[in-house]
Amino acid sequence: MHSPPAQVKIWFTERLEPALSKIEVFDSSGQQVDKRNVQADKSDAILLSVSLRPLQPGKYKVVWRVVSVDTHVTTGNFAFELKGSPGLPTLLSGSILRLLYNFAWKIWIVEIVSSLLWLWAISASMTGVGFVAALSPEIWPTVLFGTQFGHLWIIRSTIGLILGSSLWLIAARRLIKDEFSGDPAWRSGDGSTCIPGLDRTRGCRCWPLRIRTSRQ
Repeated sequence: MHSPPAQVKIWFTERLEPALSKIEVFDSSGQQVDKRNVQADKSDAILLSVSLRPLQPGKYKVVWRVVSVDTHVTTGNFAFELKGSPGLPTLLSGSILRLLYNFAWKIWIVEIVSSLLWLWAISASMTGVGFVAALSPEIWPTVLFGTQFGHLWIIRSTIGLILGSSLWLIAARRLIKDEFSGDPAWRSGDGSTCIPGLDRTRGCRCWPLRIRTSRQ
């Protein structure tokens, strides 16, 4: 994340004992950076939160220990990293690369179809045959490998394929890096950090249901 969060919120699978539950946040040097004001939400008995001091770029660790109303004690931790303010290239990569990642296959299909239609039309024009006759397997190899246009078309198509693949791979790596920090914590689309597998199906113990580092 690039913006320093003001709070850490954790939703659990069972109602909590606020007096015996806590969340602590530490920086990479082990210094506690939360405001030690852990509180349960009055309208949501499974929500526990703590406010944070102004954070500097770096890696942080969230440690929690909670007691549910049925006396079960659960502990755990996860990490997050605060990066510096993004510049223009970072903003562009974060939005444009995500778009390319989501629509890469559609862009490639359009590119392939348009290139083949272009080759078909030029082949028909250069050879003086009709469009149907231009589909002959004897026409395309001649145009592709025996003319300057064909050579340029091959180069153009190869460069387009390489650039498209490279951008898709860069976008994929960037998104994976942003979404996964190496701990069992993943950020969902709404900015929350979700712990896969820790839900109400894990017996009667109290587990994190959802985690969020928010600016509010």
